[in-house]
Amino acid sequence: MYKLTKSNVCQYISLGKAALNSLLLMSLMSCNPKPKPSKGLIYLLPDNTVIQVDKLDSLEKAWGKNRVRIRVDAGDDDLGLVHLVRLTDEMSKIENEDSIQEEKLKDMLNKPAPDFSLPGLKNKLISLSGLRGKVIAVNFWFTSCPQCIKEMPELNEVVKKYRGRDVAFLAVTFNNEKQVQQFSKEFKFDYQLLINGEGVTDNYGIKSFPVHLVIDKKGIIRRVFNSGDNIGIKLSHEIDRYL
Repeated sequence: MYKLTKSNVCQYISLGKAALNSLLLMSLMSCNPKPKPSKGLIYLLPDNTVIQVDKLDSLEKAWGKNRVRIRVDAGDDDLGLVHLVRLTDEMSKIENEDSIQEEKLKDMLNKPAPDFSLPGLKNKLISLSGLRGKVIAVNFWFTSCPQCIKEMPELNEVVKKYRGRDVAFLAVTFNNEKQVQQFSKEFKFDYQLLINGEGVTDNYGIKSFPVHLVIDKKGIIRRVFNSGDNIGIKLSHEIDRYL
């Protein structure tokens, strides 16, 4: 989540907490379970063996129904290459979890955000309800999440932009104090870092990371979105709507 958008492609950059032990599972896959055959394309199996268009149906039978996925690497479009990848049980589980997360977060829109209280690095408890009257941006992340780290410079610029205004920025992680302190020695993240948030993460149904929430001054969840290009612009746009 770390796959996080579902449009024309699904990006499996993170497996949520499981990513701590499997960060190498990083593939771009089509959301279509079965590619549409095209005689102008070259289809490749995982071992780079070419498979003919008329054999794709046989491949699906061999790998299992809805197990065929597409991976397109950089430069493949120019060469007309399409890599065929078998959806494993682990990937299927992640895909299902993401669908559940998406539905749960969608159901939370325009409803009061579930309250929580979590400690910061100096053990000061921060509660969501205690920030009522401010627009709140919540970022669910963790220290081993590459996409979370990648977007931090943009997020820091957003924090800087709204400094002194009625906006609070909370970063919720399931990591402990020692892990976050070590992380902070290497990376700058200007959100209020809240630790030991596994229960909150589970309560919100977060399985893939990062995820962003924008909560209005009355404590209502108004926007949920994942990481992506121009994350700073998107986040600023939503904050401005509810200031």
